[in-house]
Amino acid sequence: MIENLLAWLNQPDVITVIVASGSMGLFFVGLFGLLTQRHLIKIFISIAVMETAVFLFFRHNLPERFDCTDIG
Repeated sequence: MIENLLAWLNQPDVITVIVASGSMGLFFVGLFGLLTQRHLIKIFISIAVMETAVFLFFRHNLPERFDCTDIG
């Protein structure tokens, strides 16, 4: 039973959905922190969290959509 679950989780489409939803959740956590904090350091930390979420989202999805290996 565990082997079937791990095999299902190892599919590329499932991994893409997990990473995309996780990065969107992380982005909204950073946005919430940005909108609710008053201290400058906490605002910068929230912006860094949002930046990490955007990087994770596009870094995971770029190789599938844009094949840049033949440029050069």
